[in-house]
Amino acid sequence: IRFAEKSNVKGRLDTSKWRRFAEKVADAMACDILSNVWKKPLSTGPGFMVAPLTVASEIFGKERYLAAAKKLAAVFEHRYFGYDEVYWGGTLDASCEDKEGAYAAFQGYVELLRHAVRVKDTAAERKYSRLARHSMNMMLTYTMVWDATYPPGRLSDHAFKSTGWTVV
Repeated sequence: IRFAEKSNVKGRLDTSKWRRFAEKVADAMACDILSNVWKKPLSTGPGFMVAPLTVASEIFGKERYLAAAKKLAAVFEHRYFGYDEVYWGGTLDASCEDKEGAYAAFQGYVELLRHAVRVKDTAAERKYSRLARHSMNMMLTYTMVWDATYPPGRLSDHAFKSTGWTVV
């Protein structure tokens, strides 16, 4: 929505349906997360809601979206920053540790960091920068950051480059 409205040449894109949908979803997510009965999520999957809620708070000017994003981010910080638990279950096919769970946190922390920069909240900038760095480091533990040497065969015959591939 932000991109389409910013780059919309001569009003070619009508974002009104996108806005209605996004606001309806953000309302539902924020209502659920901010309710008194909401507890910690079963997996890291809900972490993927932090970034969209943060963006929705800016697009629609609703503070409760940001409050919900921060509440969920705080749960992730409490559970995963101290390594008491591992990021896990961030995808439908994973019931174990996974990089997608760390990516959910990273994506959310980065968006909260961008928000903190926009509103000039230096304490929040430091906090979300530290948390984003932590979750990025966790993602990198599952990512090859070098080109592996392979024995004779298809991979070596085609000079396969492993940098950036996951070790899963």
